[in-house]
Amino acid sequence: KVSLGMGPNCLLGILFLSFILSQVEVISSKDTFVIPNNYPLFKQCNKSWGKDVMEHDTICEVGCLMSCCAMALNYYKISVDQQTTTPGTLNTWLRKNGGYLKNDDLVENVLQKLQNVKYIGSENVTDSQVVNNLDNGVVTIAHVRNGTHFVLITGYTHPQSENWAVNDPGFSQTVYKTSDIVGYRVFTMK
Repeated sequence: KVSLGMGPNCLLGILFLSFILSQVEVISSKDTFVIPNNYPLFKQCNKSWGKDVMEHDTICEVGCLMSCCAMALNYYKISVDQQTTTPGTLNTWLRKNGGYLKNDDLVENVLQKLQNVKYIGSENVTDSQVVNNLDNGVVTIAHVRNGTHFVLITGYTHPQSENWAVNDPGFSQTVYKTSDIVGYRVFTMK
């Protein structure tokens, strides 16, 4: 008599694994990302600025939106206080210029004090508008993770799908789906 080891626990394990695999979303190998602007990636917990305080909390704890703005400002070579823009230098400038509310939320309009920066708003935009923004150098930051985190959108798939390439300042994730996005922050920085 030959046993294949298919006892009840093994069968349950296979069923569980099958369920888990059915829940995993895989990016199609047919998707090719178009990355119109090669933004730098700044991690909010970088040892050079992660412990810097915004108003109450540190950049590492709550500095995702500000770090996304720093990436875009750096890419467009917009300096703060005659220094290259990083989350550290931008945070210092924002603290001096009323850039945070008492709960550490960024006051986006304050960034307009910098040369060539215009805050367009936080309106919802369609996928085709995001593609148009990226192709025209309009900075588009996505509000993700159920409204608890921000990422800089860097690219889109061609043919277009719901996958967006991102620079994520807090996590190692490089792609989010449209369904992951609950809002946007849009700037021009030219």
